[in-house]
Amino acid sequence: MKVTIILLSLLITLILLTSIPLMNSPPLQKLIVLLVRDKTAYILSTWLASANRQFLVIPLIKGANLVTPEIPEQYRILDLTGYEHKQLIIKMLRLALELDYRVGTSAILIESINEMILVAPFACLAKIPIIPRDVIDDEIRGILKQFGLHHMIYTGKDEDFMESLKKDGFIIETKSTIEILKEYNSRVHTDKLVISPLIDEFSFTSPLYAALKKWKLVLIDHEGFTGKGISSQLTPLPSTLVYVASPTTLSKDVFSVKELYRVLIELGGNRYLSTKVGLISAIDECKLSAYVLRLFLRLYTIEHDQRALLVFMENSMPLSIKIKEMLSSMYGYTCTVLYSEGGSGNITTRNILKLLREDYFIIYLNLHGNPVGMALDPQGPYVISAYAIERPIYPSIIITLSCETLNFGSLPSAKSSLALKFISMGAIAYVGAAKIELVSGEVSTGYPELIIKMLLDGFTLGEAVRVVNNIRIGEMKQIEPWRRAYTILIGDPDLKIARRVGNDYTLRVRGKTIMIEVLRETPILFIKFPSPIPPKR
Repeated sequence: MKVTIILLSLLITLILLTSIPLMNSPPLQKLIVLLVRDKTAYILSTWLASANRQFLVIPLIKGANLVTPEIPEQYRILDLTGYEHKQLIIKMLRLALELDYRVGTSAILIESINEMILVAPFACLAKIPIIPRDVIDDEIRGILKQFGLHHMIYTGKDEDFMESLKKDGFIIETKSTIEILKEYNSRVHTDKLVISPLIDEFSFTSPLYAALKKWKLVLIDHEGFTGKGISSQLTPLPSTLVYVASPTTLSKDVFSVKELYRVLIELGGNRYLSTKVGLISAIDECKLSAYVLRLFLRLYTIEHDQRALLVFMENSMPLSIKIKEMLSSMYGYTCTVLYSEGGSGNITTRNILKLLREDYFIIYLNLHGNPVGMALDPQGPYVISAYAIERPIYPSIIITLSCETLNFGSLPSAKSSLALKFISMGAIAYVGAAKIELVSGEVSTGYPELIIKMLLDGFTLGEAVRVVNNIRIGEMKQIEPWRRAYTILIGDPDLKIARRVGNDYTLRVRGKTIMIEVLRETPILFIKFPSPIPPKR
């Protein structure tokens, strides 16, 4: 197919790329899960966590369902739930030797448990243990000496305590928790960022997430994204950002994703969203720890089933059929359809729940929605809701064209969120809207076909969501841009399922004329390059 297009607009975009599966790296060889009793033990064990394409060591809070992608052959769960803090520290030191870690000669000695979150990323990066002061006794002092840990980085100011340690042969270096966090951030050379409210009940996972990805960590105060210091904390502007927050926190305006988008757009200075953003959340602490584990397994797991499930109602049938044909004819996916047309169709709660548990890697949902559930009619009843999903589902990527499923401000409770229930019961990622979506024929305000195509063409999921938000911003330039950026990704913005190869088009510019030759058939043409015509001032 040959198509010549003449463009006279300022900003247009083309995404036409071939893709191949991510098959170059060897699969994950070993998984070790550290099963812990609570989030305090989770942070204490963070320093042992490790992640690469062959080896993953990660904590998990007891009580979570471990719904994962393919499990490596070498898989162990180490049950540490019976250990109090002191015994847990001793057990982890011994485990470090078993794992052949180079622990070194240092440990971080914290004045109180509340300080752990600030020092945990450095501890994980440097592979040195965190020791709360309240567990220091003769036994612990002896264990530290036994393991060669004679250098204590102490976050307190108790002179008598320090003197007693010195008499036992320890070298004491005092540093504040803020200084330790700053040192961690100075050691990770990246423009990628993990951010979380310090007081949030889910912030305990943020040090691990940052350290395993070797991203910077920012912990924000009670003023959220409206605080005076937030601009400096997000400068320079991150290319990629993971926001860890609980549903309760997300329901507050100052911590909302909309406010985060606003700050990022304003810092960018060009009305558009330059940062790829992903939200990490769940319905409770246990489910959150399982979700973090599942995300890292997916990031280091190569293969996936090329199967897709599409659930859609009558008014979106042209668009949904287009997506189905794209998935099957262009990318080789086997597709299953649940539909509603007039008084007929096969969309039932039973059918949806059954298929959610089967191995569909991409799930497309287009139904009338709100934060709690989805229905065939705006007035209900629900055909799927948070309360209906009681069993684990397949680790899938869920892309929706439904209204307000990510409007956290309207949630009665965390467990009533359909999106977070999907995530908590096994999904890898969820893309949805915080506002109303519209569909007409083969087009919609949600651009799900573009998100799916970009993902299959080797773009990250975060990039696809960023692009869709920017399209909406460009459509209505008289409206504040962050009010138009209402598509949200729950998941890691780095998630990708194919490797980008090359463009399936050629581009030539002659004066004020741009000529594009499309080299293969495609349902979507999305082009982005500077216009040869300067904008009017």
